[in-house]
Amino acid sequence: MYCPGYAGGECLCAWGFADREAFLGVFLLCGIYIGFLEICVQAFPQLFTGLFLRDDHLLGLASSSVRMYTLALLGVAVQYALVDGLTAMGKVRYAFPLSAFRKIVYVVCIFCLPVVFDIRFAFYAGSISDAVGAAFSLLLFFSVIKPKLKKELQ
Repeated sequence: MYCPGYAGGECLCAWGFADREAFLGVFLLCGIYIGFLEICVQAFPQLFTGLFLRDDHLLGLASSSVRMYTLALLGVAVQYALVDGLTAMGKVRYAFPLSAFRKIVYVVCIFCLPVVFDIRFAFYAGSISDAVGAAFSLLLFFSVIKPKLKKELQ
């Protein structure tokens, strides 16, 4: 099956088309890698913040901030697999809205969270955008994008 965007025209990462296992493998690897990073950051944030800071007071503040910011990091795995997979297939018109939505949610949270809550809550913007972006991407992908891709690739 021809798939624009791939060298040789072979679909290596199509959902339910030429090679569903390739997509599931990429999705699984993204989830394992980012899940491992999230566990490490949540369990040992001072290891990461200690790369940049030496002051104990700043190290404590930065460590709690990093935990807040990376709370929903697994959502990034969903984004990587869907957005990068669609982009690799040459389907940027589907990938771009998924990526842009997550970034818009992030910007809105950066401005709104400190107004509604304390300034420290701005660090939750990353986690909120990761979780909401992943949910939006999965919902849109399975309800709108996947059926359109099936039609286009037949």
